[in-house]
Amino acid sequence: MISHARKRCEGLQQTEFYKGDAGKLPVDDQTLDAVSCTQVLLYVKDVPNVLAEMRRILKPGGRLVIVETDWRGVVLNNADDSLTNKIFSAWDNSVPSPNLPVHLKPLLQKHGFSKIKVDPIPILNTEYSPSNFSHGMLKWISKNAENKGVINKAQRANWLEDLQNRGKSDSFFFCVNRFLFTAYL
Repeated sequence: MISHARKRCEGLQQTEFYKGDAGKLPVDDQTLDAVSCTQVLLYVKDVPNVLAEMRRILKPGGRLVIVETDWRGVVLNNADDSLTNKIFSAWDNSVPSPNLPVHLKPLLQKHGFSKIKVDPIPILNTEYSPSNFSHGMLKWISKNAENKGVINKAQRANWLEDLQNRGKSDSFFFCVNRFLFTAYL
């Protein structure tokens, strides 16, 4: 990700990139005007500690921007809801902070952030195409469930085949919400 970010920001001299622990950021106290965190906190065990770090490095009046996805709110047209629930439950059990968006605003308030605003960012795919977000994610999430032993290889293949067939018959439907949190110190 750092390599990708460096390429995207080649002409921006004010950017710096570090590899590190989100709970121990290599930045002095109150030095940054803004902090952005996209699709990271889901993977963090101690979210309050990371929020405290973000607060520590922000200048007074600094801005925080966080984007996270609520995977428990997925809407998916499929033949087997029970199997789909198993697949997404396996995902919940694979990350330290599932369902984070519903808990994030109170956590931000507790850590002294104010003017908190939450905006939805729906991801809607009505085609099952490799160019769409859902195509890769559903393969990846179902592979996770198979690797965890929650489903077997045949179940995964049948589940993905059903999605593929829905795509061919123009009845595929996938929606999940990401949420954009903005807050100030």
